[in-house]
Amino acid sequence: MVFDTIQNIRVNEEDVLVEYARPGGSIARLTLLAVLRDACREVGVVIDFDTRIEGSAELEGYDLVVAADGINSTLRHEFGDAF
Repeated sequence: MVFDTIQNIRVNEEDVLVEYARPGGSIARLTLLAVLRDACREVGVVIDFDTRIEGSAELEGYDLVVAADGINSTLRHEFGDAF
Protein backbone atom coordinates (compact mmCIF):
# COMPACT_ATOMS: atom_id res chain seq x y z
CA MET A 1 0.00 0.00 0.00
CA VAL A 2 1.28 3.45 -0.92
CA PHE A 3 0.80 6.19 1.63
CA ASP A 4 0.07 9.61 0.14
CA THR A 5 -0.10 11.52 3.41
CA ILE A 6 2.18 11.18 6.40
CA GLN A 7 1.59 13.14 9.60
CA ASN A 8 3.81 13.28 12.66
CA ILE A 9 1.99 13.84 15.97
CA ARG A 10 3.88 14.40 19.22
CA VAL A 11 2.19 12.70 22.20
CA ASN A 12 3.73 12.64 25.69
CA GLU A 13 7.17 13.58 24.37
CA GLU A 14 7.01 10.78 21.79
CA ASP A 15 6.55 11.03 18.02
CA VAL A 16 3.69 9.04 16.50
CA LEU A 17 3.79 8.67 12.72
CA VAL A 18 0.35 8.44 11.10
CA GLU A 19 0.15 7.34 7.49
CA TYR A 20 -2.93 7.74 5.30
CA ALA A 21 -3.60 5.85 2.08
CA ARG A 22 -5.18 8.94 0.56
CA PRO A 23 -4.93 12.66 1.26
CA GLY A 24 -7.00 13.97 4.13
CA GLY A 25 -8.61 17.34 4.56
CA SER A 26 -8.23 19.99 7.15
CA ILE A 27 -9.38 23.47 8.00
CA ALA A 28 -7.34 26.25 9.51
CA ARG A 29 -8.01 26.74 13.23
CA LEU A 30 -9.08 30.38 12.89
CA THR A 31 -11.36 29.51 9.98
CA LEU A 32 -12.99 26.76 12.03
CA LEU A 33 -13.48 29.14 14.97
CA ALA A 34 -15.11 31.71 12.68
CA VAL A 35 -17.47 29.09 11.22
CA LEU A 36 -18.46 27.90 14.71
CA ARG A 37 -18.85 31.47 16.00
CA ASP A 38 -21.08 32.44 13.09
CA ALA A 39 -23.21 29.30 13.47
CA CYS A 40 -23.68 30.01 17.18
CA ARG A 41 -24.68 33.62 16.58
CA GLU A 42 -27.20 32.58 13.91
CA VAL A 43 -29.13 30.57 16.50
CA GLY A 44 -28.89 33.20 19.23
CA VAL A 45 -25.98 31.89 21.29
CA VAL A 46 -24.23 34.66 23.21
CA ILE A 47 -20.45 34.26 23.15
CA ASP A 48 -18.13 35.95 25.64
CA PHE A 49 -14.41 35.83 24.89
CA ASP A 50 -11.60 36.69 27.30
CA THR A 51 -13.80 36.41 30.38
CA ARG A 52 -11.99 35.38 33.55
CA ILE A 53 -14.02 33.68 36.25
CA GLU A 54 -13.01 33.30 39.87
CA GLY A 55 -15.06 30.19 40.64
CA SER A 56 -17.81 27.85 39.53
CA ALA A 57 -20.49 29.91 41.30
CA GLU A 58 -20.18 32.48 38.50
CA LEU A 59 -21.32 29.85 35.97
CA GLU A 60 -24.76 29.30 37.46
CA GLY A 61 -27.46 29.63 34.83
CA TYR A 62 -25.24 28.79 31.85
CA ASP A 63 -26.05 25.75 29.72
CA LEU A 64 -22.56 25.36 28.26
CA VAL A 65 -19.16 26.73 29.15
CA VAL A 66 -16.10 26.15 26.98
CA ALA A 67 -12.92 27.04 28.81
CA ALA A 68 -9.42 26.98 27.39
CA ASP A 69 -7.28 28.74 29.92
CA GLY A 70 -4.81 25.90 30.44
CA ILE A 71 -2.84 24.94 33.50
CA ASN A 72 -3.73 28.10 35.46
CA SER A 73 -7.45 27.49 35.11
CA THR A 74 -9.53 28.49 38.11
CA LEU A 75 -11.85 25.55 37.50
CA ARG A 76 -8.93 23.16 37.06
CA HIS A 77 -7.75 24.13 40.54
CA GLU A 78 -11.25 24.04 42.01
CA PHE A 79 -12.05 20.61 40.57
CA GLY A 80 -8.54 19.20 40.34
CA ASP A 81 -9.56 15.69 41.37
CA ALA A 82 -12.02 15.48 38.46
CA PHE A 83 -9.34 16.25 35.88
